[in-house]
Amino acid sequence: NELLSRLRAVDLPVIDEIGVQFGTNTERMILFEVLDSRYEDMMPTIVTSPSHLREVGKDV
Repeated sequence: NELLSRLRAVDLPVIDEIGVQFGTNTERMILFEVLDSRYEDMMPTIVTSPSHLREVGKDV
């Protein structure tokens, strides 16, 4: 998918407000795919959330 490829290629994406709204399974899968790909390629990503880290981990 072109959008996923573009999200993976950004130099430093900032993903804001994770966990604020209830994500669908599809949204969670896309987020995981992007974060996992960036992690495997050792690319930086900034994630912010007003939730506790344990709660955010359930969503990702």
